[in-house]
Amino acid sequence: MKQKKVNFSYMLIAFLYAFALFLIPETFLRDRNWYLIYATNPEEIFNRYLNNDGIISTLFNEPFFLGLNYILKQIVNPEIIPVLLSFFISFVLVFFMLREVKGFWLKFISLLYLTFIPFCFHLQLVILRQGLPVAIFLIVMMLSKKERTPIIATFILGFIHSSFFIVFLFMLILYFIKNIKYSSQIIIITIVSILFSASSFFVGKLLGFRQVDLYKDAIRSGSGLSFLLYSGLLCLILTRGEGFLKSYRYYSVAIVGLTVYLSLYFVSPFAGRLIASFMPFIICSLLRTNKLISYVVIILFLLLNLFTFKDAVLSNSLTEEARFFL
Repeated sequence: MKQKKVNFSYMLIAFLYAFALFLIPETFLRDRNWYLIYATNPEEIFNRYLNNDGIISTLFNEPFFLGLNYILKQIVNPEIIPVLLSFFISFVLVFFMLREVKGFWLKFISLLYLTFIPFCFHLQLVILRQGLPVAIFLIVMMLSKKERTPIIATFILGFIHSSFFIVFLFMLILYFIKNIKYSSQIIIITIVSILFSASSFFVGKLLGFRQVDLYKDAIRSGSGLSFLLYSGLLCLILTRGEGFLKSYRYYSVAIVGLTVYLSLYFVSPFAGRLIASFMPFIICSLLRTNKLISYVVIILFLLLNLFTFKDAVLSNSLTEEARFFL
């Protein structure tokens, strides 16, 4: 009974948080017009992919997302579908944080992270196709006790957003190397990440991923600040000891996410997109601590994200109209 009351309070907080984000005008958010097109004409988009690119390419270009839009279109006005998706994503992320993070102040900081880490802000409000499978994956992780279920889920979620096929690859690798030392796991994941980066455009083109053309000429820009920051987080998590790491199931997922991101940071434009899918696990792993040095890093990580938040969201998440309000 007590746990039910706690879960209800978490759901209430999650609802209020998601509702607060709902109040942000859609004209402030990038790509909402594209999601409105998905919501309004999903069957036309699907048929165009099928006729122009064939069945294989269509299967690897998020048909489940189009199917979901088609179903929702029969129930609600297409104009509110992007809002509903964003609300659902935010609600699940907050509930997951409140459920997994221990201690009032750490729970509070987790909400600040969700709001002010640019990757998380972007995931909840802009890249809804990616945010939706992340939210579903979190639900699977909370409900499932079997190791294989989340792996199967990541493969299925790839039909909502193709980045989850990459998540599936690394989750599968993690499953097979889970019993070796973390240092060896990181070496293996790094090698696979580099090989993936070298072959991603070729494989993507072969399977007909639309994103390949979008990323092909992308500039891998970055000052290196994020690389140093997330390298520090990885080192901090690893210093907690192998026994401690194995006591919490999300540590492995967080370590995979951080390792892949750092391995791809200077060589692939996919890095920034992929890290967003792992951010909930990274946050939970970072906040699962009782050491002073970890609390110092937690506060510094928050302050650095607060410092860079405005420029980051104006560059990647918000429209010019929003600039006058920040």
